[in-house]
Amino acid sequence: MFRLLFWTPLGDLTFGFKILSRQITDSIKWQGTLHEICIETTVKPIKQGYRLEQIPSVWVGRERRTQREYVSENFRYVEMACKTLLTRS
Repeated sequence: MFRLLFWTPLGDLTFGFKILSRQITDSIKWQGTLHEICIETTVKPIKQGYRLEQIPSVWVGRERRTQREYVSENFRYVEMACKTLLTRS
């Protein structure tokens, strides 16, 4: 859903190693305090008009956690993405 809302061809907005220039990191007001930084470091540069590239990678899941852990973690991602989408650049 966020791929469409942020109008990006990137397949995953949350996973991956990111390399950002100092110009980009200094121009953004970062807010994430936990794992939602993973989506924030992707969607905020997109929102500011920077071009991002995706390099394919292989993801191997960890041992299964409880459903409650997944729900609370995902809510932080959604909250960060929505805040970014609704905030003026």
